[in-house]
Amino acid sequence: MIPWWMLVAIANNFYNFWLYLGEVQRYYRYPPLLWADCLWMLEYALSNPFTLSSKATRTEQLPEDLTVYGETPWTTLERLCQAVNLQADDHFVDLGCGTGRTLLFVARYYHCRVSGYELIPRFVHKLRWLRQALHLESQLDIYPDNWLTHPLNGTVFLLVGTCYSDEHRTAAESKLQQLPSGTRVISISYPLQGLALQETLTLPFSWGKGTAYIQHVP
Repeated sequence: MIPWWMLVAIANNFYNFWLYLGEVQRYYRYPPLLWADCLWMLEYALSNPFTLSSKATRTEQLPEDLTVYGETPWTTLERLCQAVNLQADDHFVDLGCGTGRTLLFVARYYHCRVSGYELIPRFVHKLRWLRQALHLESQLDIYPDNWLTHPLNGTVFLLVGTCYSDEHRTAAESKLQQLPSGTRVISISYPLQGLALQETLTLPFSWGKGTAYIQHVP
């Protein structure tokens, strides 16, 4: 008899493959995105991001709730970018960018400046290589820092804080409340206190359905 956890894993793999097919159909007709994703997949062909994340959390003694790995499908990202009316003159910041696939999509598809914060060294190293290979040095910045203790600069921020502890969630709310008025914030899984709520969306993520809260700094 197949263990229940194995059935869940198999079902999740099929679910993510279905999401990937949607990306292929919609975005692979656009050569810059096709090339970016092919290089990304090549870079991680022999290095599973989940394994890299788990190993780094243990060996580097990183906060477990800040290093949980998960990907946002490009189809979901487009919906989120539309909700905040992302433009080419915006500065998009991913607060925990993981492998950087989100940043590659936004940079290539919306042609705006992008930045990411990431604690896992291998993710940072690989994203820097991808940035160079895709000639995005002037468009993409990567900071190997904890964003909660680093100065922030941008017009649109993405926070996937689904696994944040209460302590880090409170710190995130306090940090984002200090941003300039009108700054747009996309928070996944819960609304951030002190920010104005504009819209709520239910969208697919790599772990299943999730709720996105479109907010701004009053």
